[in-house]
Amino acid sequence: MKKVKLNLGKLSIPRKVTFGQGVKGRMNANTNFATPAPTLAELDTAFTALETAANNAVGGTHAQTEIMYAKEVAFDIVMTGVGSYVERIANQSSDNASAIIASAGMEERKQGRFEVPPIRVKKGPLPLSAFVYAKAVTGGAYKFQVSPDPITENSWIEAGQTTVCKIFVTENLIFGKVFWFRVAIVKGAITHAYSDPVSILIGM
Repeated sequence: MKKVKLNLGKLSIPRKVTFGQGVKGRMNANTNFATPAPTLAELDTAFTALETAANNAVGGTHAQTEIMYAKEVAFDIVMTGVGSYVERIANQSSDNASAIIASAGMEERKQGRFEVPPIRVKKGPLPLSAFVYAKAVTGGAYKFQVSPDPITENSWIEAGQTTVCKIFVTENLIFGKVFWFRVAIVKGAITHAYSDPVSILIGM
């Protein structure tokens, strides 16, 4: 599962305003985001109010500074909601999730290497079989998937879930055809990001 990285706690108020403006511009009329929630109008209101309050606080009163901080909190709430929406939409398309996040003007949170184990595949002892190996990690299970070539958004199917870092695949394979494999670590109810896929020509 892909994650959005906002890092709002590390952004200055001017950078938050610029970030909000950029996200609105990238999401506006973007076909990936038909019904943003919070809406782009709410996001516009939040960063506009924050910018106005910040300008008023320069050389202003203590009360105006307090208003600026209140508007910053309000902006953070709206932007966090927009980030969650983008993340949810992106993960509805597992093969294009990273591109969808980028199209919103947001960054993807890099996940630990243990969550995306590299894999390798080799021919099995039977003509229509393959061995798939993942790098061993501590804890969790391994969820393997297989796809015929070419890979499409809906081509991945489950190949099996195990508690060991390898699997022997004999189903859904066709002699003389290329197939792709990938794996994700499952911990509790969470399926982490899938590895980069690897391919093999079956039975040749």
